[in-house]
Amino acid sequence: MLDATALAALSCEVVAPDELLRQLKISVKRHRNVGYRVRAGHLSFDAQGAIIPHPIVAAYALTACQAGQAKRVLLAGFDGYSEGDPRHIMMQETIDHFSLKQSSIPLVAVTRSSYRIAQRSLFAPL
Repeated sequence: MLDATALAALSCEVVAPDELLRQLKISVKRHRNVGYRVRAGHLSFDAQGAIIPHPIVAAYALTACQAGQAKRVLLAGFDGYSEGDPRHIMMQETIDHFSLKQSSIPLVAVTRSSYRIAQRSLFAPL
């Protein structure tokens, strides 16, 4: 669950769907309403917000990286679920969609990960 107190204290803009903040009764100082739609096999961003293949936060965040024209995406703490876990499969599919569609934006794990992504040491020069 989100830490509502920490979010309310942030002075930076919080990017999240209005509906989610209302549902969780979270109030923030600066908010950008970016909605999302779940559509199997898709990972993109358009005028209505994020289009994600599965309802997982990482997919939403990756579309924000895409929309913001990130030069690279570094992942920490993406160690993954066990191979047969449906959440592992959803996350790997999301990573695969991002890597195929956004091949110009490197996706790199800086901590150990069971997902099929490039991995580098947290201490290696970036």
